[in-house]
Amino acid sequence: MKAPPRPGDDPTAARFSRAVLDIDPPAVAARIQTWLRTAIARDLHKRGAVVAVSGGVDSAVCAALARRSLGAERVHTLFLPGQNSTPGSAVRARWISAGSTTALAHSSAM
Repeated sequence: MKAPPRPGDDPTAARFSRAVLDIDPPAVAARIQTWLRTAIARDLHKRGAVVAVSGGVDSAVCAALARRSLGAERVHTLFLPGQNSTPGSAVRARWISAGSTTALAHSSAM
């Protein structure tokens, strides 16, 4: 039987190091864009995507990658604020959506 981990032992530490940050951002973005195009067109049989934006960095990156891979005319953005969203989140979401050809839709699902 394997001994339980001791306090302070991090089982993931061996798999992660500063080297995981050594990436080629344009190459990684290109791979993600290729995957998005393939997944949406071939696997999902769709011509576009709806991207929920919160005004944060993560959703901004998702929206930008979707627009770059599918074209702005095929990406619709939906403002989906989180529980802790501030009024500034809506401003940032509108700015993120400015690259889309459709208006920012708003949902208060919470």
